[in-house]
Amino acid sequence: NVSDPVDNNSEDVPTSVVALAGGGYAVTWVTNRNGDQDIYTRVYDANGAAIGDEQNVIDTADNGVNDNFNIVTALSGGGYAVTWYAERDGDGDVFTRTYDADGTPSGPERNASDDTDNDRHDSLISVTALSSGGYVMTWFCNRDGDNDTFIRIYSSDGTPVGGEINVSDPSDN
Repeated sequence: NVSDPVDNNSEDVPTSVVALAGGGYAVTWVTNRNGDQDIYTRVYDANGAAIGDEQNVIDTADNGVNDNFNIVTALSGGGYAVTWYAERDGDGDVFTRTYDADGTPSGPERNASDDTDNDRHDSLISVTALSSGGYVMTWFCNRDGDNDTFIRIYSSDGTPVGGEINVSDPSDN
């Protein structure tokens, strides 16, 4: 059982698994506990033994938000990044959070978009590890009726390297 049996009424749905540099792997799943849909992660060694406890990827547990559609990406330094979609305050946002190889968070969750006050709908497309140890993520966004594709680069600890880049409209950069 990947998830801890905290709530026997939970509905767990496995969503992603990725091999880590040290021979182990990280698993993510979506679970509905107490009416709150969150994403959890846990790391396992090469023999399938759990390393530490499951972690709620979301900083604010029991926030009444549906967090889902996640991607987990192995980073060259041995850790990994989890990215996901969530609807909060009427907006659809894309978030990211990084973890060390043992499953310890290496930073807080971060909203990928610089435009957090606009009525919009973001959709996560892909995440790719970079040789520097960081990663780049891309998402599709509908802002004010304009559909664009954005990218953002992150360091290995999840810190943004610069702002979002609108690849659909070079005049915005």
